[in-house]
Amino acid sequence: MGYLTWNSTIQGWADEKQHFVYGSHVQHAVLIGCGLAICPKSKVDPNHNWLHYVCNCHGLVCLYGGTIDRNLCQCQCQSYTSGNQCENLDCSSLQDDCQYGTDQSLCTIYSNIPTECPKFCGLCNRYDAMKKYYNSLEISTSNGIETIRNISVFIQIIIVLLYFS
Repeated sequence: MGYLTWNSTIQGWADEKQHFVYGSHVQHAVLIGCGLAICPKSKVDPNHNWLHYVCNCHGLVCLYGGTIDRNLCQCQCQSYTSGNQCENLDCSSLQDDCQYGTDQSLCTIYSNIPTECPKFCGLCNRYDAMKKYYNSLEISTSNGIETIRNISVFIQIIIVLLYFS
């Protein structure tokens, strides 16, 4: 949402390394490619290796703040979402404002803000327009995961090159 080209997107991701805190800021790495690390006493969950479970769930991604039930490999959706990957938005119960302030440019800077404030960031309007155009926005989990795997290998190579340059 915040970058106009692939180069700037990958560079923005690579620049995250300066803000990395081991065991906490892992969302981007997980979504780009399945990573695995032994994280004893991790800030994410001191009793489990969170990245390991994401890998075991075949790349499942829960949208709009949904979380993965690691035992069932299913998404637990927020109250305003539904679907296999929490891809269906129902913004009727959401407020127009956001707890992070009134500057909507933050929606394109911080990845958590559109997830936590979808109505404030304009995602509800986009979702409704896309649903009207496409009739349905159900995510096909079988085709999408293989495509994500193929793309993630390519992206991982680019990221490694950027990280060490």
